[in-house]
Amino acid sequence: MVIKREERLLIRYGKLFLRKKVFSGWCVGIYDKGQFSFIADGYCRTSNGTAVDKNSCFDLASLTKPLVTSLSLLSLVKEGKIDLQQTVGDFYPDNSRTHSYILGINLLSLLEHSSGLQAHIHFVNSNSKQGYKTRKKIIVQKILEEKPVYPPETKYIYSDLGYILLGDIIERASGMNLDEYWNTKIVQPLQLEENLFFNTDQSVETEGYCSTGRCSWSGRELCGLVHDDNCRFMGGVAGHAGLFGSAEALVSFCVQLLKIYRKSSSHPSLSLSFLEKRMQDGVDRWALGFDTPAASNSSAGSRFSRHTVGHLGFTGTSFWIDLDEERIVVLLTNRVWGRKDIRYIQRFRPVVHDLIVKGAATKRKEPRRQQ
Repeated sequence: MVIKREERLLIRYGKLFLRKKVFSGWCVGIYDKGQFSFIADGYCRTSNGTAVDKNSCFDLASLTKPLVTSLSLLSLVKEGKIDLQQTVGDFYPDNSRTHSYILGINLLSLLEHSSGLQAHIHFVNSNSKQGYKTRKKIIVQKILEEKPVYPPETKYIYSDLGYILLGDIIERASGMNLDEYWNTKIVQPLQLEENLFFNTDQSVETEGYCSTGRCSWSGRELCGLVHDDNCRFMGGVAGHAGLFGSAEALVSFCVQLLKIYRKSSSHPSLSLSFLEKRMQDGVDRWALGFDTPAASNSSAGSRFSRHTVGHLGFTGTSFWIDLDEERIVVLLTNRVWGRKDIRYIQRFRPVVHDLIVKGAATKRKEPRRQQ
């Protein structure tokens, strides 16, 4: 829970970025040892549109990687359908065009961005008349034919390509579409499927969605449509992007993950014991696809404990779960709507997180009033 002084500072600080049109609106959701709070300001699209609140729907971008792809893989591990030491070649045994280096990359290396695959390739062909499934097959095949830029497990490269491949592997192992598997196995048991979802409806109503600009090839406003070009080209569902959600739903989801991690709650399809082991062993940066705060100049600020996991999204989103302090901060913006200079959001994020954690820590230390 943030005390009033920090809340006023947050609103005042956020207004500086609203005036500079870094984003049209923002919302932060906080969980601190059983207490929830939300702060929001701005509008979903324009200065005279729908006001942002805890239920406004944001494009979560790369938060898809840990929350969908990583968790789906861990669910498949629990089912006994995959092992993270399996290699790419195990899932594409008859693909003669797969690059020999890629055949030997294991799933754990893909998860933790040490596969050697390059960060990004723009696969979009705006003149394509093919269906989404065909487009995805072509993109996956192109990735399989790519030579890694470094040998596996020699260097970290944050790679969208690795996660597009993982999304396809999940579908092969489960026999279900990625969004269907994740929805059925992960979020439905938590009753969060209505507010955390992939949007495959191209004619979606825009009310309540925060805009992320315009499509680079159609000119259509991206309001309820995924911002990532490759994901949108594949129909809105991929292992690296595509998830939408509200601050309230995302905080609730993170609370459930925290409880599962701390073993105060259970999930029928998910265990986080492997994540716990990775955190205990110590990780340089990535833990099963979850990011950890950098030692200096972290977007998470400087006040989270060393046992913290989370992730950033290109659209201006993030979440951090402090596993020791039982504290969660979700920060959602639509920063790609406004100024494209990433330095603005890089300034915004750490200040917001430090103010929140400082306020929450102060609140904990306050003596309880006697009744």
